[in-house]
Amino acid sequence: MIISKIFKFISIAIFIVLFSSISIGQNNYNLDSIKTEYNKSNDDYEKLNSINWLVFYEYGKIDSSIKYFKVAEKEFKIRKYIFGEAYVNRTLAIVYQSYHLNDSAIKHYKASIKLFESIKNDTMIAKTCSNLGFVYYSQGDYDKSIEVYFLGLKFAKNSTDYFTYAWLHNQIGLSYSNKPNPNYKLALEYYMKSLDILKKNNFISRSGLVHLRIGSVYLRQKNDSKGLYYLNKALKIGKDYNNKTVVLWTQVAFAKYYIDHNQYNKAIELENYCVKQFISGFDVPGIIDSYKNLANCNHKLNNNKLALIQIDSAIYYSINNNVYEKFNKIYELKSDIHKALGQYDLAFEYFKKSVHVKDSIFSEANNKNIIELQTKFDTEGKEKEIQMLNVEKASDKKIKSILTVAFSVALILIVSIVFIVFKINKARKQLAFQKTEIELQKHVIEEKHKEITDSINYAERIQHSLLASNNILTNNLDDYFIYFQPKDVVSGDFYWATNLNNGTFALMCADSTGHGVPGSIMSILNISCLEKAIEVENLTAPNEILNHTRKKIIETLKKDGSEEGGKDGMDGSLMCFDFDRLVLNCACANNPIWVIRNNEIIEIKGDRFPIGKHDRDNVPFTFQTINLIKGDMIYTFTDGFQDQFGGPKGKKFKYKNLQDLLLKITTETLENQKQIVSSAFNNWKGNLEQVDDVTLIGIRI
Repeated sequence: MIISKIFKFISIAIFIVLFSSISIGQNNYNLDSIKTEYNKSNDDYEKLNSINWLVFYEYGKIDSSIKYFKVAEKEFKIRKYIFGEAYVNRTLAIVYQSYHLNDSAIKHYKASIKLFESIKNDTMIAKTCSNLGFVYYSQGDYDKSIEVYFLGLKFAKNSTDYFTYAWLHNQIGLSYSNKPNPNYKLALEYYMKSLDILKKNNFISRSGLVHLRIGSVYLRQKNDSKGLYYLNKALKIGKDYNNKTVVLWTQVAFAKYYIDHNQYNKAIELENYCVKQFISGFDVPGIIDSYKNLANCNHKLNNNKLALIQIDSAIYYSINNNVYEKFNKIYELKSDIHKALGQYDLAFEYFKKSVHVKDSIFSEANNKNIIELQTKFDTEGKEKEIQMLNVEKASDKKIKSILTVAFSVALILIVSIVFIVFKINKARKQLAFQKTEIELQKHVIEEKHKEITDSINYAERIQHSLLASNNILTNNLDDYFIYFQPKDVVSGDFYWATNLNNGTFALMCADSTGHGVPGSIMSILNISCLEKAIEVENLTAPNEILNHTRKKIIETLKKDGSEEGGKDGMDGSLMCFDFDRLVLNCACANNPIWVIRNNEIIEIKGDRFPIGKHDRDNVPFTFQTINLIKGDMIYTFTDGFQDQFGGPKGKKFKYKNLQDLLLKITTETLENQKQIVSSAFNNWKGNLEQVDDVTLIGIRI
């Protein structure tokens, strides 16, 4: 009778609690309503939900995303809502990670883990460890990734988040299988544990990647039958559940199988399809892997020039997105390609880079540390099992009355059910946050490539507006050409012109420190300092202009935070033309000026120090002058042309070859000269990477 009343009471309690849990409604969101809800709400969970939706609506705008999260983090800290503060840190880290800002991502993941530990939220600690470990993995720091994954396992084992528990086993297997010294036995052990947990908890739809990775390990061990079995299983799961990522990566694995069996054309056909799909979805690891495999195939088929372009594409995506997990193998392949092309100096250079990368991510000490972590994790698990058995035995001895125990259990069940349902309510809200988080990541990645490209193109327009315009050049020069070929979209090289107060025309050809975005920023600073020397100080002598420009550059770069101050600046030549008297006054830093007259070169040598901080930055620049005659050809240039690797042996072009080229074309029209110079540079470079910005200016008097 007592027991029946107890269970009746339990049934009523369960009904009431479960009925109250069905109170979470569906909301229709728009940006204004979300902002209003965030500002007015006093409920912590509602605020956290709102901040996630705000970021969703601002996807692709990293500054806006970070702004919202920083505000929320500060507010949750004031309200002492630790879960919200921890969750915001984790989502901030995900945003940074999607932009490959790995240092910031690591910082916020660690802060999130610490906060979740303070409230003993094992599930979120395990999830965040899974995220953090993958950042280390993508950087090629396999030992650190395994260490973090083991920490996640420790907490996942105590939670009911079986998927994260399974996925951490999978990630440990991935790190073991891709280390420079792979441990395939341990990798398979953890993959199989992951698969077993997924099957037991009915996560078959999410097991495709694990089947794929098991198959890949078997293929590396030359066990083709098992390897192909698991790959086909992965492909079927991917197609059955419409998982495009699993399907694509499985096809990459099949391509590697074809490569191992010398079926290169079949592999190329498959990888060409995959790389297009990876690029459209901006799956950076997929892009890198496919380009590497394509380069390997073409290298095997002796199409080494095409292979070089493809391996350089893999390097480009690796460096620009901070993904270094296969960098040593990429450098090793590039070394082999250069060797096949007979470019032995470059082959040796990339072989050394491959060894350096491999050494930097592998050491016996780290390997021993991982084994100790694994042993400790397994031992702790066994000790807990023994302790639980002892507790059960002790409890059996203490049973005195079945009714008393039944009543106690009933009360505990009631309290537990109320607590669990309360947790379910929270979990549902957290699930909503996590869904928006996933959507945010997807949209951020889709927009990232376009945003970066647009930003660089806008920077190019800004820089181009500062270069010498066609109007000022054509108004002062009768016949000239400018060959300007930046390495990237924006450039450290620049050419700049102005009319001086003494009636002369000044033209600067310069090479700023660096290239690409850093070089372009430096070029803007250098142009600004030149303008101040001329417009503010009213200087007209070229050596005095360079002296004052150097002084301003050094003063500005002292603010960079380093003890000795910035050592950046520029090399260049400043030419001041007095066309009435046919006189050229000039001052040069490292770069010369060549005057070709009667098929002979008159060289105006530059001072052997830059326009910037240097051991000789107290030495004034030299004032130089030369009388000109009609028909003289004047050439000024940066060092990019002569430093370019190319030709049949992959050597530098060098000054002597540039002199010979200009002597041959000096009588041609300026338009023809520019075309010949451009063709000579591109033919010499061939399929090799351009090493620096290139500027060459020709002027006929």
